[in-house]
Amino acid sequence: MLKIQKKKLITIFYGNDSDEEIKIDNLKIKDEIFNYLKEKLSKLEYSRKKPSVLKHAKAPLFAILFVSGIFLWTFYLASQIAKGYEYEIAGGKQGIGSLILGMAQFGTTKVILGYLLILSIAFFSLIKKLKNRSLTEYLNRN
Repeated sequence: MLKIQKKKLITIFYGNDSDEEIKIDNLKIKDEIFNYLKEKLSKLEYSRKKPSVLKHAKAPLFAILFVSGIFLWTFYLASQIAKGYEYEIAGGKQGIGSLILGMAQFGTTKVILGYLLILSIAFFSLIKKLKNRSLTEYLNRN
């Protein structure tokens, strides 16, 4: 499969996980190369489409879900600590639990501010990725 985007990139997929990216700075030359390949490889099926929103938004959405889970856990512990509960890490192993407990020590307002900061970065990344969706042309072998 040969894939060309409006960016300055031609990607050739050879098989399972094997691909090669060719970066061409001049868009006119890139289009000429793709049209030449389209003519010479006439047995391949040509198609054009925009990648789906889910494909482009998968990484930022996963980050938002992960950060939200960590926030909920941290916020719960911070609110319990504010009520007077005491927690300690048992077993001597330092892992994600000790990191969450350490962040919960900052208090609920700082935990919320930190979450909003990280969430705004993730949303900015999501919006940027969705704006950069471009029409992609494909040459596929049937």
